[in-house]
Amino acid sequence: MAAPEDRWTDHVNAVATGRLVRLMGTWSSEPGSLKDNLAEVLRRLIDEGQLPPLTRLPSERALARALAVSRTTVMGAYDELKAEGYLSSTQGSGTWVDARQPRRPGVDGGGQPFPWLHRLESAEPESGSIGMVDLSAVALPALDLVQEVMASVTTEEWQALLSVPGYLPLGLPMLRTAIAEYVSDQGMETSPEQIIVTTGAQQAISLVASLWLEPGDTVAIEDPTYAGALPVLRSAGARIVPVEVDRDGIRTELLEELLTRERVDLIYVNPTIHNPTGSVLSVARRQRLAALVEECRALLVECEVLHDLSFADAPAPASIASLNEDSSVVTIGSMSGLFWSGLRIGWLRGPEHLVARLGLSKATTDLGTPLIDQLVAARLLAHVDGARAARRQSLTAGLESVVRLLGEHLPEWSWVRPAGGPSLWVRIHEGEAGEFAQVAARHGVLILPGPVFSVKERWGDRLRLPFVLPEPFLTMGIERLAEAWNEYRNRAPRSL
Repeated sequence: MAAPEDRWTDHVNAVATGRLVRLMGTWSSEPGSLKDNLAEVLRRLIDEGQLPPLTRLPSERALARALAVSRTTVMGAYDELKAEGYLSSTQGSGTWVDARQPRRPGVDGGGQPFPWLHRLESAEPESGSIGMVDLSAVALPALDLVQEVMASVTTEEWQALLSVPGYLPLGLPMLRTAIAEYVSDQGMETSPEQIIVTTGAQQAISLVASLWLEPGDTVAIEDPTYAGALPVLRSAGARIVPVEVDRDGIRTELLEELLTRERVDLIYVNPTIHNPTGSVLSVARRQRLAALVEECRALLVECEVLHDLSFADAPAPASIASLNEDSSVVTIGSMSGLFWSGLRIGWLRGPEHLVARLGLSKATTDLGTPLIDQLVAARLLAHVDGARAARRQSLTAGLESVVRLLGEHLPEWSWVRPAGGPSLWVRIHEGEAGEFAQVAARHGVLILPGPVFSVKERWGDRLRLPFVLPEPFLTMGIERLAEAWNEYRNRAPRSL
């Protein structure tokens, strides 16, 4: 008769090393030894249900390499958790979460975790502490204009808003009208009935995915792409197929090859100021993409969150939706890209029948986006030109600063100057960016490695480097990255 351990190993499911590392967040930057910190974060993931019973963990060697620590560190943490009953192992079968651990509500083990898990932590930095320099998220500070507009709202306007019923799933009418005018000014004639207001662009992506996709449907997406879109699409049960991008955006000839081989239900692109590369899809490719969508009958989602962040004075190329005649394109926008990342107001522009269905879906989620934020957003959209100029000035200064700092401290790294946006897509030329990110965290700076932006976890030689922090913090972050890079290249990780 088989031993209990043998019966359990027949049902073990492995967690991918890269996924586990991302679930662990900023574990190595906490006080204490690496071994104790590693044991603690694995213990927490098991307690939270992120690592369910019978989840096989990476080998000691594989996890040590991914975390840029010694194998002794991983071995010590595993042994500690085995002694506590969290983990089990047998010779030749590896290490897994003990079957006797209680099963708790967690996340789908096959999905892709939220890329900024440390943002869910509520701990405040210690008084007087320099703290962590966070270069992992593109969090744009508020323009002065935001405070000015908020202060200019009159008592009469507040009273008029407070008289409105709070449940408006499609959005505040005055904001829908303002967004329609803003979109129309870009050459895409739009009525308010074609607009639904969302709680940020992230909700817009989620609404489309939940309404349009069935489990197993195929989604074509740029590679690399916006990291926040991947967990949403995976949660919808989609089969995600990558299409490579270059300096002119998504390679439409590769997309066309994909469309000739199989049915694609949804295509997701960042055509203007692509995240993370900062590229702009060429006019020729926009035209070809619009034609391909009409031919294949897929829904095209063009995410234009960074549309207004071009470094050039010339207007951006025409939206793909304006080139498509059969209304098979939806466009996502957001206030966060231009005005302030903390203003969680987004929208989706599409055919009226689809917007109406999205409104029904949104109503079941939150009954509507906060009206006070919508009022501020409507007022801000009257100042788009001034906001663009102010943001262009600050981002250009940030780009010049980061280029200068990299030249001084990390001259061996390379990049292509972006057409706009708040970050550089940097190539490190040596080692693996995920491993380096672990070392960087121990030096007090957080970065997102290239594989986070990829369906197939490609781009291991790249990292995204935002330049939106105030210069003192940006300087500190690059200096810390240089220190971490020197340690990483020496390949001498600490054991304890």
